[in-house]
Amino acid sequence: MWLLAGLPTLAISSYLLYLGWMGFVHGVSALRPWTMGQRLLTETRVLLDYLDLLWMPRPFTAGLFNDQIQASQSLWSPVTTLPAVLAVFGLIVGAWILRKKYAALALALLFYFVAQSMESTTISLELYFEHRNYLPAVLMFWPLALWLCGVSFPTGRLVSLTAVDDGWMAKRATVLKATIAVLLLCGLAWMTHARATLWGDTREQTILWAMLNPHSPRAQANAAQLETASGQPQRALARLEPALHAEPAQVQLAFNLIDAQCMLGALSPNDLQRARLAMSTMRDPGTLLTQWLDQRISTATTGSCRLLDLISLESFVDAGLANHRLATVSGRQQDLLYLKGRIALIRRNPELALRYFNAALDQDVRPAAALNQAALLGSFGYPDDGLAHLKHYEAVRSLRPTSSFGMPWLHAKVLQYQNYWPNEIAHLRDTLQKDVQDRDTNGK
Repeated sequence: MWLLAGLPTLAISSYLLYLGWMGFVHGVSALRPWTMGQRLLTETRVLLDYLDLLWMPRPFTAGLFNDQIQASQSLWSPVTTLPAVLAVFGLIVGAWILRKKYAALALALLFYFVAQSMESTTISLELYFEHRNYLPAVLMFWPLALWLCGVSFPTGRLVSLTAVDDGWMAKRATVLKATIAVLLLCGLAWMTHARATLWGDTREQTILWAMLNPHSPRAQANAAQLETASGQPQRALARLEPALHAEPAQVQLAFNLIDAQCMLGALSPNDLQRARLAMSTMRDPGTLLTQWLDQRISTATTGSCRLLDLISLESFVDAGLANHRLATVSGRQQDLLYLKGRIALIRRNPELALRYFNAALDQDVRPAAALNQAALLGSFGYPDDGLAHLKHYEAVRSLRPTSSFGMPWLHAKVLQYQNYWPNEIAHLRDTLQKDVQDRDTNGK
């Protein structure tokens, strides 16, 4: 037990404590709008909500969108925080105290909280996701099953369900337990069918999740995107306008509103200003910036949407570069500088594009970024600048950060063993040099 259970438990517990200490001392990622202390307080409320989902099952739940969960600011804000803290610690302490008398019940509760410790304590994940309940709930209903089957908690012995000498009350209890078991199976089967049917209908699922999560920007943006794609931009606008008014820093709402207005041909300067405001005040949006802006940059020259031109898109990027919340996020700074380079390329200014691409690479020295940007320069007809960008990568390659131990580290080691990046860079360099030679030959 010490070797296979004690030592792993000690290692994981030490790691979680270390992450908590680092979170309190150095803070959490800029992506998160809460502190480590607020997260720990909030997770007690979340755990009780998870238990509510388990013990009060329903066919439809909030689903994948849970960004509307408000972090607890203190034990009294919101007022449910302190009762949740007391309830969670009460369940843990009570299960420990009663572990000998009610072993199955204690095991189910303690296993649940131990299994939640990875994702519901000091690792800075998002506050809430239903799938975190799956493994912890493995033993949750074992005590109920034992009771329904007539197993006595204190003794662990099976109580006969059909004994002839059972009294009238015992027979009534047997019928009651059998009825409960049948109702549970039928009810859960019906709810499983209803949920599976919903998951098979993307449109209905998206609209229902938006209805169940009225304060979730992700849910509203996802529903609006579906409505716009299905030719219903008016419905998307009716959904996005109040959501963006309530959450002006949500760039996903601002971008989807622009798409809906473009489809209607009604994009206004005010819509653009709201997008700039969102860009200047948002938190780290992940890859949303490059996904949306990169697509719009490619189509801005067609004039398919009035007012959405390169000038407007560049103003969005500039607003993001001025956002102090993104100033220390190297990945987002790299994305924004890359977008500036893309705009410069479309304007046929390769020297400026090269400067932006070099600056983007300096933010996070990655061979994949260097390859992508050098290839982009070459595809626009500037192989010399592509070669110059690869030369810049060689100059700053030593500044590339090493991956911490884990899957990124293992992946980097595999690529290093395969000599993957040097081969890819050599291949691209040969292609760009050939393009230079072909251009010079055709020029002569």
